[in-house]
Amino acid sequence: MIDLSDWKLTLPTGKPGKPIELQGMALARYADTHYFSDEQGLHFIAPCDGVTTSGSKYPRCELRELNEKGGLASWSTGKGSHLAGWRVCVTHLPISKPEVVVGQIHDSEDDVFTILHSANVVKVMHDSKCYGTLITNYRQGDEYEIKVMVENNHINIYLNGALKCAFPKKAKGCYFKIGCYVQSNPSRGAKAGEYAEVILKALSLNHQ
Repeated sequence: MIDLSDWKLTLPTGKPGKPIELQGMALARYADTHYFSDEQGLHFIAPCDGVTTSGSKYPRCELRELNEKGGLASWSTGKGSHLAGWRVCVTHLPISKPEVVVGQIHDSEDDVFTILHSANVVKVMHDSKCYGTLITNYRQGDEYEIKVMVENNHINIYLNGALKCAFPKKAKGCYFKIGCYVQSNPSRGAKAGEYAEVILKALSLNHQ
């Protein structure tokens, strides 16, 4: 029920530094209960010892935004308006380091911000700086809706329709990423079998 034509999926499996990625019809036909399925929505699982992308130390089962031609999306915070909305719940976190990113904007060099679950707290983060707290007492499995609006070099982040976080930001080469980006690995104490699990219930994207 969720349109994935504007997204590609990065999986926590494949070769080190070169994880498997799927888009288009390959993604539409794909299901694997170890990582990604359409159970209860879109079901993402990222094991802490999974394959990572080049330059990243943590595994991900995550959607990356594409443009209308199927290439990699790349937009500026200062030109046009950019809106993504998604409804999500977190159903499992690693024991050793209970953290997972459920959404972010990335630019041509690094993340602009991440929406980070840390145990039962959900925050908007960048380089260890908290831009705002969205939820202070999250109960595992509860659903919530995030909306991110970018316009005129400014970012507004809404939780269940209420503005919770706003800050100025100039960035180019931007794109949305949504899913399950676990923030733990064996070097951070993760034991075999530890993982993060996220279920995406709704997803929308609009650029003008």
